[in-house]
Amino acid sequence: MINADPYINGEFVRFPSRKKTINPATMQGVTEYSEVDEGGVEKALASAEHAFRSWSRTNVTERAVFLKKAADYIDAHRQDIAELITDEEGKTIGEALNEVNNAYKVLYYYFGEGRRVTSYVVQSEQNEVFAGTIRMPLGVVYVVSPFNSPFSIPFWNIAPALLHGNTVIFKPSSITTGVGYMVSVAFHAAGIPPGVFNTLFGNSDMISQKILSRESVQAFAFTGGTEVGNKLSEINGRYKRRQILELGGKDPAIVCADANLDLAVSSLLFASFSNAGQRCTAGSRIIVEEKVYDEFKKRFVEGVKKIKVGYGKNRDVKMGPVAGHRQYSKVKSYIEDAVNRGVTLATQRREYAENPEGYFIYPTVFSEVDKDDVLFQEEIFGPVAVLTPARDVDEAIELANHTKYGLVSAIYTTDVRKAFRAIDEIHAGVTFVNQGPTGIEYSLPYLGHKESGFGEELGLTSIMNYTKTKSIYIDYSYSERPFFWDLK
Repeated sequence: MINADPYINGEFVRFPSRKKTINPATMQGVTEYSEVDEGGVEKALASAEHAFRSWSRTNVTERAVFLKKAADYIDAHRQDIAELITDEEGKTIGEALNEVNNAYKVLYYYFGEGRRVTSYVVQSEQNEVFAGTIRMPLGVVYVVSPFNSPFSIPFWNIAPALLHGNTVIFKPSSITTGVGYMVSVAFHAAGIPPGVFNTLFGNSDMISQKILSRESVQAFAFTGGTEVGNKLSEINGRYKRRQILELGGKDPAIVCADANLDLAVSSLLFASFSNAGQRCTAGSRIIVEEKVYDEFKKRFVEGVKKIKVGYGKNRDVKMGPVAGHRQYSKVKSYIEDAVNRGVTLATQRREYAENPEGYFIYPTVFSEVDKDDVLFQEEIFGPVAVLTPARDVDEAIELANHTKYGLVSAIYTTDVRKAFRAIDEIHAGVTFVNQGPTGIEYSLPYLGHKESGFGEELGLTSIMNYTKTKSIYIDYSYSERPFFWDLK
């Protein structure tokens, strides 16, 4: 079992209150960690405030080196980190290794972009005046990350925030505290100066309330459920500070009659059920043109039957458990409710996999689901997909937009006109063509529309998130100029 403590001012600090994380496949303990108290939160804030004074003045290229060193540590320990992800969160070892690789790539991306901080110069209206802009760091940044991608997603905000001269306080999910601890270990191994990066474990409400009420905290980044995100956003809204919210999704995938069905089936099986459907980008609403609906449904259900569910460290397993009792109960209640209401269940009704002690739920598909049904409207965050027929691409796009969410979307077609219609008309921050909504590349922005979020992550957009602009005018004429009241 791993012993993990909060990372404050360059040290791992033990507190009296102790808790454990649980392996959702075996129900065994994984990490024993100490919960920070109010004094510990205060110490983290004070250390981040103090460190900002010197860190913000450090050359951006020097700051980037710490990202590279953290990435190199991760690369050297990728197998151990991946196994910890599988044990705490439940995803398969292949998915966990991919997540570790993604974290590595994010750090290296920002290491390479470190010297590309964009400012600009304009031709001044005055002779012998230099006019332009500079980008400046904000201050302390508070980052809250989810359990479903506990190692890669934190770096989406931590890396650009540190790169651009801010200090960071990081709060990982209590479900995956051990993985959050490894983020601290990587930066500690990189030799990052004390106070520049801090990690806190414990009561989320207490920690967030205390941090978000601090004036020195100038940006807040949250990835997680819409309800919690909106609650924290309300607290944060009392202060004039930046916020980046990546919230829920109910992501549509349109399958047109002219689509390559083999491609659509295989990629949507992965998009719907990888990580047990616990992704805000999961393809949970599959909208299929009527001409191919029955054939797609047949192939998709046959594909579901081939997904082996079990402990993620077994190499032949394709889907692990959901990440804990709360998730298990929530997903199960959606399934039971739909069955009791008579919604068409297209897959065999099974709940448990190899180990009845774990939180295993088999991939579940409901078909002919109405657009106003809760299965079509609400984010379940589990291995549940719905199939809905559409007369044509017009109705398919209308159905895709029939939701409060707008995170990612997909369309499968060989008709470029349909593809661009979907790009233009679907209300989502990201649209994939002939790919499942499974993720994004780190050089492009990632964002949600409508209730799926506020602000953009990744890419060069992050420079805007974690810096502020200052316009500067330098008069090098050293001579008096006429003032407005001198004009005749």
